[in-house]
Amino acid sequence: MSSLEIKSLDANFELWRKDRAPSIEVSKAFERYSIEQILKDADLSDEQIEAGNFGDGDDGAVDGMYFFVNRTLIQDEIETPDPAIEAEVVIIQASTEQTFKEKRVDGLARFTRDLLDYSKEVDEFTYLNSLARDAISLFRSRYEQILASHHTLKFTFYYATKSDTDPHPKLETKMKSLASDIENVISHAQMTWELWGAKKLLNTARRVPSEIYTVQITKDLQSDDGLGAVCLVKIKSLAAFLTDERGLIRTKVLEPNVRAYQGKHNPVNREIRLTLESGGPTEFWWQNNGITLLCKDFKVVGNILTLTAPEIVNGLQTSQEIYDYFHSNKEKVDDRNVMVRVINPKEEKVRNKITRSTNFQTKVDDLSLHATDQLHFDIEDKLKLYHLFYDRRKSARTLRKRISETVSMLDLARCLIAIALGEPDNARGSPLRVIRQQYSRVFDDNASRDLYLACVQLDHQVREHLGTTHLRFDERRDIRYFVDRWLACHLTATATPSSDQIAGLVPTLTKPIPDAILQSSVNAVFDLYTKGGGIDRLVKSQEFRTTLAEAIANQFNAQPMLGGLVGKNDN
Repeated sequence: MSSLEIKSLDANFELWRKDRAPSIEVSKAFERYSIEQILKDADLSDEQIEAGNFGDGDDGAVDGMYFFVNRTLIQDEIETPDPAIEAEVVIIQASTEQTFKEKRVDGLARFTRDLLDYSKEVDEFTYLNSLARDAISLFRSRYEQILASHHTLKFTFYYATKSDTDPHPKLETKMKSLASDIENVISHAQMTWELWGAKKLLNTARRVPSEIYTVQITKDLQSDDGLGAVCLVKIKSLAAFLTDERGLIRTKVLEPNVRAYQGKHNPVNREIRLTLESGGPTEFWWQNNGITLLCKDFKVVGNILTLTAPEIVNGLQTSQEIYDYFHSNKEKVDDRNVMVRVINPKEEKVRNKITRSTNFQTKVDDLSLHATDQLHFDIEDKLKLYHLFYDRRKSARTLRKRISETVSMLDLARCLIAIALGEPDNARGSPLRVIRQQYSRVFDDNASRDLYLACVQLDHQVREHLGTTHLRFDERRDIRYFVDRWLACHLTATATPSSDQIAGLVPTLTKPIPDAILQSSVNAVFDLYTKGGGIDRLVKSQEFRTTLAEAIANQFNAQPMLGGLVGKNDN
């Protein structure tokens, strides 16, 4: 690689850092940049990437770990797919060094041995930071759940640097040794590893995912308004459309809410598979409801259907089975057709309604399906006035929005649960459960839109202040939402502030809260936290919420702070 290309990588990284993470130190920003490139095709949100990025002091030479089952990233409140068809552990090390170093590979090997050493409890790994230990705990608990159903556990290691030279042969020897270590513990494991130098990083960063795809069709019937079509598509042509450049299923064309493949033992999937395997004489589309996909535009010329930004919103199980059928039988000749409905809705609300109505039998993420409710458009507009980006549709990375100024729906929900509902334990431990069971209580359509802004502003100031303290990352993470609640009570001078009172804090929160007030809130909560044992389980318990509420009730009987409250703001 030429020095010019190395400079191009540095320029690309600096541009990314300026757009996305200007306040993050260079080495940490390079970790995040590298992880984004490595996992580009996994289509993860900022929150999902951050959840697995635990590179810091005592990280075990690992900057990120991600566990996928059936292409689903496993996180605390995400159910493990059953049965598990595919399982993959992705482990990433990224460094701004310009060479590949043996010690980094040695570190990856030590971490992996700890990961698979079930004779040791995770708490014994005191030399690892809390996030690394949490990642190991999550993997172990979820892997045990799928032992009976999955076939192969795949380990993929990525080591990224700014190197422009080939690695020393000793690295390959060390990685082969690591593969043997893994196979000694899990006989059916597979291991692959990739070294990403400057050229690989640069090429991937420059690659813009295609939005235009073509499919060969047999017949089509188009609506007069040009917004829809029904097509018969050769099942082999559909399989080609569903297959990416690496031979894997193209997850980008699967709408995020319907990506959860239900498994080969699912009765419906078994029938689809039997229909595929049985062949003629009947047409496949006679026995199958087909596929519905939405797109930004489409056109039919001859027997070629061209789609712009297609997303399959119904028919995931059919899509997966057709992909699997030809993935295992690449030379198979099959002239049968599947029915594909193509819809080009001009309004996002219509798009959302179609997704909902075609997925009554599919388990979907309710929070994401609310992304086009009017309330969330209002929140987006309100936050935009204060230079905050509300990431309703998981597009922050594509639009190159700053990480620090991006607010996801889940992040906002956590703030609301902690501050407005007074349940910081649930904000920390089980926000998705609260959302699923009490969505309208979390996102109250009748509340002032300033409530949503105030919760974000307050939490941002708390999070930034916590970053300046001496507390460890796990301590900051554990007490964050409890400090949010304490501070809200402090600023409103009431133990149980109403939504209107919290909304009224916007003029106050638009300006920096004095450090003394922020620190007093941190001190008060941290004192309760340490007295309770200072552990993760404590802050996920209702008992600690009660402890906090009692302390707040004893503390706040004074007048409102920082100039008092204002009246309810307009929506």
